[in-house]
Amino acid sequence: MKSLLGKRWHRIPIALVSALLILALTASGVFASIQYFETQTVTQTILEPLPEPDYGTITAPDLDLQDLYAGGQSFGGVWPRHVEVDLGPDGVDHHLWLELDEDILYAEYEIKLVCKVSADETAVPIGTEVIVDMTNWRTSIPLGAQGTYIFDEFIHLKTGVEWGGASTAFKIAISNVPAS
Repeated sequence: MKSLLGKRWHRIPIALVSALLILALTASGVFASIQYFETQTVTQTILEPLPEPDYGTITAPDLDLQDLYAGGQSFGGVWPRHVEVDLGPDGVDHHLWLELDEDILYAEYEIKLVCKVSADETAVPIGTEVIVDMTNWRTSIPLGAQGTYIFDEFIHLKTGVEWGGASTAFKIAISNVPAS
């Protein structure tokens, strides 16, 4: 024991250094055991998903046209009040987007919509025409206020030289970007 008290570390007695280390370890153990440190609790409520936006609905029934012969036979028809757009609250100031799929059996193909009922005549006046055809496959018009827009549908087509079952899709959508 006498030899421990007589030893020094940088002129500090080793017994004093040992006592200070033991005291520091004991104090840190006491602080850890009484949870001296603050604990934070985070609480959050996860809600159900947001409802889907209500852009509105489009009603455009399918058409089954008469048979035609290949080699340039033409067809034209009018379907009054055939396309109806009920613009919802989230569709305000969006565009009515029209796109025609290509079908090689036709030499000419044109669909024209003419507005007959408009919920916002400043944006879509009565008589407004929207045309998609073989050179202008995609187009759009800006819609205004929420409500109903009704269009007459005009179709003009002319067959090409090939024959077979023709089915051309005419896409109508409510979009937040205009057709380019």
